[in-house]
Amino acid sequence: MIKKAHISIDDTINIFEDLNANRNYYDSIFANKTMGLLKELHDKYNMVFHLYCFCENMNASFNLNFCTDKYKKEFKKNRRWLKINFHGKNGNTNLTNLNLSEFKNLFCDFKFQINRICGLNLTKLTRLHNYNITYEQLLFLRSQKINKLFASEKIDIDCYNLKKHEKRLIKQKGVYLKDKMKYINVHIRLDNCQDVLKEIKKIDEHKIYIFMHEWMFYDNFLKMKSNIELIGKWAKETKCKFI
Repeated sequence: MIKKAHISIDDTINIFEDLNANRNYYDSIFANKTMGLLKELHDKYNMVFHLYCFCENMNASFNLNFCTDKYKKEFKKNRRWLKINFHGKNGNTNLTNLNLSEFKNLFCDFKFQINRICGLNLTKLTRLHNYNITYEQLLFLRSQKINKLFASEKIDIDCYNLKKHEKRLIKQKGVYLKDKMKYINVHIRLDNCQDVLKEIKKIDEHKIYIFMHEWMFYDNFLKMKSNIELIGKWAKETKCKFI
């Protein structure tokens, strides 16, 4: 059976800040260094990337409302391999600290801004910042057609109010359904992965889920490029399909 691989990038916001800051200089979204790398990897290995985005940067000096829509057509043109979904408000805010009304407004504005900037609809699967959400917020996400959440790769941290035995089930079975929300196991966090090929070869499942953080492209660009390139080469050799 042909394997499938899913790659996601958490905490994405700097890409949009850079595109906006350089809107008078960049003719393409791929003039951004990170986006240029993703395009290069897509062209070489047919990779698909899922960007899980914040609404604003860490100090709230930039948010998506400020972002230009200059590149909307280009985002739409690349929508088959460049996907976007909601991750959180910013790196400092747990979603559970927002009341339901604040959460709804935040999410709906994010959805509107992504459509305005990129012309894209949100996917049905995401990962929320710090794996925090209230039950009422979860019900709202379901009403917005988000019905799948990535669980933490670690059992010993709080994760969407799941109990320890539920988190073990996710690890054992790869997926766990509760309250009509599907929780999905993650196999590899690329940020601190020392031997990505060794880790991939350990996985005896049809679908492989890999994630990383946007800030790693600024902290260690060459390492991230090398690791993703290794995944691409492995996928090409094994005929793995990116989803």
